[in-house]
Amino acid sequence: MEETRSISETHSLESASDPVLDPPTDHIKLSFTRNSVWNTIISSSDHEIMYEVSTPNRIFNSVTTITRLDKWSGERKYVGEIAWKAFKPLVRIGRDGDLMPVSQFLVNGKSKLSSARSFVGKYGLRYRWKIRKFTLLMCSDDQDDSSKGQPALVTFHTPDRKNLKVVEPARLLVSPTVLPSLDPIIISFLYVEKPLQAIIMQSGY
Repeated sequence: MEETRSISETHSLESASDPVLDPPTDHIKLSFTRNSVWNTIISSSDHEIMYEVSTPNRIFNSVTTITRLDKWSGERKYVGEIAWKAFKPLVRIGRDGDLMPVSQFLVNGKSKLSSARSFVGKYGLRYRWKIRKFTLLMCSDDQDDSSKGQPALVTFHTPDRKNLKVVEPARLLVSPTVLPSLDPIIISFLYVEKPLQAIIMQSGY
């Protein structure tokens, strides 16, 4: 609980100086078939991009498995997994990857209280997830963080509701420029989405 309060307090300070930018119109929309991001299908409208996320309902030591589905062959390719261990969650990237602490894959921001997390994608490019105004964004981590107006390469939107009914499901808006790194982006998103839910629950947003 103490950690969650720290994330929320940091968020309120960060959001005042870094407004959320609307993504460009060329971003690809990946929609979630269910409200739970840990048991869902994530796909583009043409199903050229499709991921299955599965998490068995266990009280302790549950494991989220991410699989990419091929539209044409119907084959499933293992992408990775997150083992939700209480004190030391683990992550595996790719079938041949080793289980490692999430902290080795997703590095904390400059401040220990920051909700920002950085990771390395394809071709050694670095990206950073951060929360701004209740919105989860991924930007390049190769740019100076003090620069104004750096574009969001991925933006996560929670479901849109009207009269308690979902009118548009949760979705990721993804820049075509980061598609080569989509596998680690999806894995990292599933982990960093948890602090966002904690902030929303605390605020009653």
